[in-house]
Amino acid sequence: MAEEAAVVSRPTQQLSSRAGWSDIKARHPWLVFLLSRVARLVVVCALLLVGTFLMVRLMPGDPARRILGLQATPEAVELTRHRLGLDRSQFEQLWSYCRNALHLDFGESFSQGVPVRELIAERFPKTVELAAAATMVLLIVGFGVGTLMAVLTRDGRRPRLDATYGTSMGALSAVPDFVLAALFAVVFGLYLKWFPVAGDNGLSSLTLPTLAVAIPGIGFLSRVVRAEALDVLSQNYVRTARAKRLTSWRIYVRHVMPNAAYGGVTLAGVSFASLVGGTVVVEQVFNWPGMGSALTSAVVNRDYPVVQAGVLLLGATVVIVNTLVDVLLAIVDPGALREN
Repeated sequence: MAEEAAVVSRPTQQLSSRAGWSDIKARHPWLVFLLSRVARLVVVCALLLVGTFLMVRLMPGDPARRILGLQATPEAVELTRHRLGLDRSQFEQLWSYCRNALHLDFGESFSQGVPVRELIAERFPKTVELAAAATMVLLIVGFGVGTLMAVLTRDGRRPRLDATYGTSMGALSAVPDFVLAALFAVVFGLYLKWFPVAGDNGLSSLTLPTLAVAIPGIGFLSRVVRAEALDVLSQNYVRTARAKRLTSWRIYVRHVMPNAAYGGVTLAGVSFASLVGGTVVVEQVFNWPGMGSALTSAVVNRDYPVVQAGVLLLGATVVIVNTLVDVLLAIVDPGALREN
């Protein structure tokens, strides 16, 4: 009898634990949602921390030899390796790196001899400035063009305009950002001389890099927004609003755009990773003083601390932004909380 009771009690305990978790989710959906997102953020950042360390160790070449040159003696190379801490075991280096990174201490640059934290404080805001400007252009133009094309081509209207739009947006989304950057630099910088080609001289210097990073995403985002807007325009509540003789502006602003924005915002958050990656490449073309040029120089010089800190920071930025997008979408659609 005792064994039968134990066998019966196990499923009962499992059901009660599941019911308890479901009850917690039902009572505190926001708490469960935020805790799950914070846990995911911590796990991803930890993987980034270890992954960046392992990645730079796979880079060919010896940082000490790179600093001293090919003519350096083996004794000088070993002394430099000891000074940089490269003569310790990989596990000791990883432990030291993770421990210091938790205190936001990324060591000193091998090639420049300055704290990496100072280098990041100088370069990272410029990358954020470029990524933020590109994101703003992406959202404004992508949502605007997508919604406008949905209005103009709904119910099969203007098929030629629809075909031209689809072809042009598909072509824009297929062009790599570095190709656009080189094209803009030659045409608008060197030939027409409308904008400076290199450096940071204010808004004029920011224009071409911003467009080069944002335009490929605009082609993709506008098509998604158009598809979402067309779906919303076909819904019964929009037909009811038209039957009530509401103004077109009120219908589009209050009914179409908020409902079409859900999929667009999701895609914009996912696209932010490519925007950050695009800034790293485009910064090189326009000599923009951000993390892109610093990372490129660090990779060439085998500057482990700068590469580790730069990749970790850019990756963590993408993860944090995606987490914020998840929270924003949960605010827009609270019903999604119970599905997570």
